[in-house]
Amino acid sequence: MFQRLRRHPVITLIALLFGAAGVALTLFLYSFNLNDYRSQLQAGLQQALQRPVQIGAIHFALRHGLSLELSDTAIGAPEEASSLIVDHLLLRLHITPLLQRQLSFSSILLEGAQLRINVPVGTTTREAEKTAPERLKTFLDLLRRTNISTLLLRNSRVTVMNGAQRYDLDKINLQLDNIAFLTPVAVTASGEIRSGELRTAWQLSGMIEAANADAPWQETRIDLTLGMKELDLAQLPLARESGEKKLRFAGLAKLSLHAQGAPASGLAFELRAESPDAALNLPTLYAAPLHAGEIVLGGIWQSAATDTIRNLLLRVDALSLHGEVLLPTATTPLIATLAVPTTPLNLLGPWIPEHTLPQLATALRGQGVSGSVGMEKIQLRWSSTEGLHLDTALLLLRDGRFNLKGIGLVENAAGDGVWTDGELAIKSAKATLLGGKSAGAGHIAFPRQGEASFNLQITSTARAEALIPLLAAAWQKKLQASGPISFSGKISGTPSRLLLDLQSRFESAAVHFNDIPLKRAGEVGELLILGAVQSSGLELSHARLLLPFAEARANGHFALDSSGGYTLACDISHLLLEKLPPFLPVQQKLRGSGEVDLRLDLSGDRKGLRSLQGSGEFRKLGMHLWASVANLHDASGRMLVHREGIEFPAITGLLGSSPVRASADLKWLPAFQLTLDLDLAKTRAADLVFSSPQKIFSSIEGRLVISGSGILFEQISAEIDNETKALINGRLTYTPANLILDIVASQGNIAGIIALWHKGEKPAPRSTPTADTAHPLSADIQVTIANGDLFGVRFANAAGTIALRNGALQIELLRLEIGAGHANVAISTGPLREEHPILKVSGQAEKIDAAQVQRQLLGKRGSISGTLSSTFTLQGEIGRFLPTCDGNVNLRLNKGLMRGFTSISRALALFNVGQLLTFNFPDVDKDGLLFDRIKGNLTFTDGVMHSEDLAVSSPAFDMAFVGKADLVKDRLDFLIGVKPLQTVDKILSNIPLAGWILTGEKKAFVVANFHVTGSSQDPDVEAIPFSSLSDMAVGIFKRTFGLPGKIVDDVTELFR
Repeated sequence: MFQRLRRHPVITLIALLFGAAGVALTLFLYSFNLNDYRSQLQAGLQQALQRPVQIGAIHFALRHGLSLELSDTAIGAPEEASSLIVDHLLLRLHITPLLQRQLSFSSILLEGAQLRINVPVGTTTREAEKTAPERLKTFLDLLRRTNISTLLLRNSRVTVMNGAQRYDLDKINLQLDNIAFLTPVAVTASGEIRSGELRTAWQLSGMIEAANADAPWQETRIDLTLGMKELDLAQLPLARESGEKKLRFAGLAKLSLHAQGAPASGLAFELRAESPDAALNLPTLYAAPLHAGEIVLGGIWQSAATDTIRNLLLRVDALSLHGEVLLPTATTPLIATLAVPTTPLNLLGPWIPEHTLPQLATALRGQGVSGSVGMEKIQLRWSSTEGLHLDTALLLLRDGRFNLKGIGLVENAAGDGVWTDGELAIKSAKATLLGGKSAGAGHIAFPRQGEASFNLQITSTARAEALIPLLAAAWQKKLQASGPISFSGKISGTPSRLLLDLQSRFESAAVHFNDIPLKRAGEVGELLILGAVQSSGLELSHARLLLPFAEARANGHFALDSSGGYTLACDISHLLLEKLPPFLPVQQKLRGSGEVDLRLDLSGDRKGLRSLQGSGEFRKLGMHLWASVANLHDASGRMLVHREGIEFPAITGLLGSSPVRASADLKWLPAFQLTLDLDLAKTRAADLVFSSPQKIFSSIEGRLVISGSGILFEQISAEIDNETKALINGRLTYTPANLILDIVASQGNIAGIIALWHKGEKPAPRSTPTADTAHPLSADIQVTIANGDLFGVRFANAAGTIALRNGALQIELLRLEIGAGHANVAISTGPLREEHPILKVSGQAEKIDAAQVQRQLLGKRGSISGTLSSTFTLQGEIGRFLPTCDGNVNLRLNKGLMRGFTSISRALALFNVGQLLTFNFPDVDKDGLLFDRIKGNLTFTDGVMHSEDLAVSSPAFDMAFVGKADLVKDRLDFLIGVKPLQTVDKILSNIPLAGWILTGEKKAFVVANFHVTGSSQDPDVEAIPFSSLSDMAVGIFKRTFGLPGKIVDDVTELFR
């Protein structure tokens, strides 16, 4: 062995030296008492760290070289803001100083270190951040003074406590190299962020170049990169501090932070977070979480006299903000100068808070959104005492296009807004919407306390048809509109009390309600609204609506909740009824005209009208009652309005040309009904349902009830030309046009009744029938007449019917009493619209006084009495009945007297009866002619009366009449045959010359024949021989007188 040693003397020497050194070191370490240096080391650390330090056992260790190992080391007290407990603190020793019995270290290793940082409640983030760089510089300076070049941290933990909140960094491994040298310190670190069961790994690398000992910490330069994977955003300090109801983050994110530079000259940093499911929950502003795929925050931090962040950039996906921030100090607030570059509106939509700006949020999140928005010159301030305050900002909107709920498509939206110290000035805002263009400008003030206030001026045009969808669904179905509408006005006040001063003009628009035109294009249309919108609803201080048919002014209240309640006081002036839209079907029939002023108080809700009261006046009121009734016009009076209708205490006016005085009650619930109480002195028949322009109704009293279906007559009393007095009840229906009446007359004139329906004028050419004349009037009248006149014949107690069909009358009077007799009469006419309609009279009479009918039938020519029974049928034209009279009369008269018939008197005067017939032959001129019976048939043709069998039987002689009498021209042309009733013997005994007149073995009759011509007042009477008679006349006389074959042929000599 020694031989081998001798062969390698150098190696042997080195080995001996190391061995000797080891023995010597072992002897040194054995004899070195570390506990003698515990107090020195503990005091030095306390002085350097200015914190309490407790060191446990100390001994040497050979791990990682010769080291000094300290167990259970504690820095700081538990009650202090921060403390450090290290299970094993390993200090690697420098050998040379150690041999001189001095402790000097080259590196430090901390194993199982537990750093606890307790942030006092109320400490601001700014205060915590300000001390951290200073402590880092102090710590690095300490390491350098102790010549430590490397710091190692293994399996350690950092716990941060902020009140009840706790943050843990686990499994920290850290290595700092080149600390003792004036070169950058290399940094390598890793660990985990623990959040419940979730752990997030992080890595840190780079370098730190600490400032010189006498230089401020801001000159420390760093170049560090921090990376994290699967960071639980819910555990971010901001999320925890904001609480559950304010702000919460959710999701996992990949986070990277790079910082380079020195705060003194500029520390550039960029924080980048990427996540597929990151979400921000802010329930007070957003209904749903906000999602962001990438968030970038970057800038340059410069800390000198003030702390500034230059080139600040905050980008969330495609949205970004840039500018400069002056960080706060103890006496100055944070001041930021920012700008938002031009951003597409569709990207901005998800970030508009729908809880505060719901309509705008919905609009910008919809389909087809385009345009851009930007903000410039944003100046804002923030302090812990005053909070955030925006000083100035410029808002720019260009080419906006979006759908606004309740409005529709908005296009070409643009405008500039300038924010200055709590007030937004809007300049030249404009947009295209609702088929027109809108523009606005004004101010919105946002005070630090209290509500915002508005002062905006707007002008707008729109299409009426585009406004209809803005209304409630029920109104959309009822209201139709088209054409342009313009708006202008002012909006001011606060959100809790928004003041409105708006005007609208819609002359060029057409508006229909339930297909009824409220106004046509070109007609006047204006609206003015002054009021306030508040939580209780719309307080309408003044509104004015001008339409073609009226001007309305109103004030009141409209609830904006679901009740839809309202109260309204309304003044309506110059309501023109002729222009009033036909809201009710009856309006089309009434065709109202005139002018009305109303004052109304009404209230209701979405279910309908609850109350209505008011009053008014009307002037020149006109009303079309029905086609056959004259129009009511020039009426005036007062009215009282209620929910069910209108009362008219007094109405004066004209019905056609007849004065009217009445009171009325108009009801529209449950159906239209107008009640008129009449008190009329005189009214023309033509102004009622009749046609006669001459007939006059007088002393009219009673009630008319007019409804949508017709007119009801209730207890109408009236007189007609002082000839007819009647009480009328019944009704008139419009469709079909039918008059049903029950008339009770104390006196009645049949001719006058017929004349009511006869206009007596040549009818106008037929025209196309209107709606209310398409069905001609028909009438069914039950009539009772106590006393009356039938074409001059007085009668009593008549009952019957009057019917009107197609303009023609039919009258049937049953059992009318004429003196002691009675009669049944039927009267009919042709269409009374004609100038001279046909009048037909037929019937039969029994035992009536002939004197009453003689005057009418014979035109008052003479006088006749007796008991008359007859059947008759006569017809002629009204207005010229006699010239057109046709028909026949069968008459029988018993026991009467004829007086004043000149033709008979002259015929009898031709007899020399003074001596011949002194016994029974009467003096006709003086006493008249008594008769036992008159019978025969009379026929009439165009006013000419014919008879072939009219016979008169008297005590002295019989008479027969054959021929005609023209009653119109008063021309007579008839034969009279006179047969004395004495026998031939008696005649011969009294007439000496009779022997040559009458011959024959048997007795014979004497018959005188006369021909009457001329007028009834001065007739020509001529005696004629029997032989001159026609065969027809001879036959008639033989039948009438019952003559035998032997007849005196010529009695001319008997007459002088």
